[in-house]
Amino acid sequence: MVEKVKRDGKVFGLCGMKSTRIVNPYENSPTMNKRVRNAAALKVDAPRSWEDAEGQVREWEQMSCFTMTDSLDDVTWTESSDLSEPKTQRLTILWDLESPTFEAELGALRYLTKREQEHKETGPTTQSLNTFKMILDFQGAQVTRTNLMPKLLQKFDSFNSDHQRAYSALKGIKNHLFLINGCPGSGKTEWNMIVAAMIQATQRTGSCRPVPRILYIVDINKTVDDAAARYHRLCQEVGVSSLAVRMHGWPSEMRSSTRLNVDKDNNKEKEKGFGDITMKFLVTGDLSRTGKRNTDAVPTLDEAAVVLGLTDIVFTTPVPAAGHFADVFRPEVIFVDEAPHARELTTLITIAYYSPRVWIFTGDVKQTLPFVKGGERHDAARDGLQFNRFAEQLKMSTMARAEQVDALDARLLVNKRAYGNLHLLPSKLFYGEEMISDHAPEDMYPASVWNLKEFLQDLNNEMTQDVSQNRIIARLKMSQQCTQRSSFWNPEHQRWVIELVEKLLNLPGLMSIDCPDRPGTIMIMTPYSAAVRKYDAIVRKWPFEWQKRVQVLTVDKAQGRQADVVVLDMVRTDRPGFMTSEHRLNVAITRARQAEIVVMHPAMAMGRRTALTRLWDCVKAGNRVFEI
Repeated sequence: MVEKVKRDGKVFGLCGMKSTRIVNPYENSPTMNKRVRNAAALKVDAPRSWEDAEGQVREWEQMSCFTMTDSLDDVTWTESSDLSEPKTQRLTILWDLESPTFEAELGALRYLTKREQEHKETGPTTQSLNTFKMILDFQGAQVTRTNLMPKLLQKFDSFNSDHQRAYSALKGIKNHLFLINGCPGSGKTEWNMIVAAMIQATQRTGSCRPVPRILYIVDINKTVDDAAARYHRLCQEVGVSSLAVRMHGWPSEMRSSTRLNVDKDNNKEKEKGFGDITMKFLVTGDLSRTGKRNTDAVPTLDEAAVVLGLTDIVFTTPVPAAGHFADVFRPEVIFVDEAPHARELTTLITIAYYSPRVWIFTGDVKQTLPFVKGGERHDAARDGLQFNRFAEQLKMSTMARAEQVDALDARLLVNKRAYGNLHLLPSKLFYGEEMISDHAPEDMYPASVWNLKEFLQDLNNEMTQDVSQNRIIARLKMSQQCTQRSSFWNPEHQRWVIELVEKLLNLPGLMSIDCPDRPGTIMIMTPYSAAVRKYDAIVRKWPFEWQKRVQVLTVDKAQGRQADVVVLDMVRTDRPGFMTSEHRLNVAITRARQAEIVVMHPAMAMGRRTALTRLWDCVKAGNRVFEI
């Protein structure tokens, strides 16, 4: 501003303020004065310090010196309004003319054509120069050919015979449904990921969607998170360009939104969110569901992000995938991972609302069943529920029915997870000894697995021979279960397990089986939520480096997870409880990669013969039940 400003007896010069030309927000307003509509608009960044006439720098909240209005709509304008001298401020504007596009274009041309003169060491690569020479006339350049999928093909080449057969079976899909049953550690999710990446790496020409869309469904939120992160890492590793999105349900997305969770008083985020989901986006979603949205209106950016389908693959649980989302995201392939864990009605969501080229269901019918409440009369009465006479039917998944009538398309029975002969017992108990290891006998005991074998042997001073499998049962003579509400925990088990885990965390030889330069992980698993809470309260007090290596889970939440060492606390000392379920026990003893310690009272193996009884008998026959 050319004129000086007088305030409180001081004279201020308002110069050097940075401004940026913006679109006049009133240029298309039919109610606004014509002179205002035709005026240039600038955004002015007024500093908070000023230099007065004496050259002194002063702090001044300059905006308080102006009459402020939220909108020019609040100002009275007429066509005859003039800007007489008392109402004006004279401005001197220094234009800073820039042409970044022009400079970037010529800069690139100079970079490619004057390499010898100006860029002796940091010039363009040979690949860039060859491509540049080729586009000069598309004839004279030396031709080199590139395979964009070498790493992905290496992943494909790592498929074992079961994986290869399952892949080959995709040539003959019946009625667009493909069912793959796989044992624990057989690489079901890995197979899904590689197949998905191969589908999306094969981009189509002449199509409005060059990358085929995929919907990836799992019925457990944590497993969905893991799958999304795993696919993202795979795409980065093999060079597949795929925009992946993890979609939560509407209430969860609302809670997670950074824009919605802002403390207006302090202008701070209340909590870290997953993304910037605006209120307008959420409202639009609701209107779209009810069909009341004005379809003639130009979509907002929020709407376009969904409606235009920028996303290539969405990872989510079944419920968010229902309803309106099926109208805006139309996948060509749908993966339903851990399908036997979902109720059949749940899996129908993807069949009802979508019409892909194929639904691929993967999972293991011999692991955790679908969760259904109200199936036992006394449990239903205790929880205030009606007895559900359809409970047993609801516990049978689509894949379980298919297995009953031999309608599965492929079976994966090669265990890639377990070392130290850990696969032998579950293979005998649950898979008719058909589950085999992917590791040759000479590769069954790498260094870390061997160290854990010696660690297990040292737990029993009376041990006179090597353990044949890295699995033991520890019987604690002083153990006694305790009740907490309707759940259980065992103080003696907890004390011994915590001491054991601390020893393992300090064991130098416990290293990751996949990354030998990284410490190994430990899972504390138990059937009862009360015991989980007790363990978790202790683990949370450990150093952060330890916490990163230890996870505490119930058996029902452990499906799809693994750890280098698993400590399974069975808790009970009077009866087996719900661990009589073969499906649940199968999950429990197939999470370990290198070693497993089962803390178990013999009372759990007594009574009618169950899988728990066979577990105890098999481990005892190998002299691996330790009295402690």
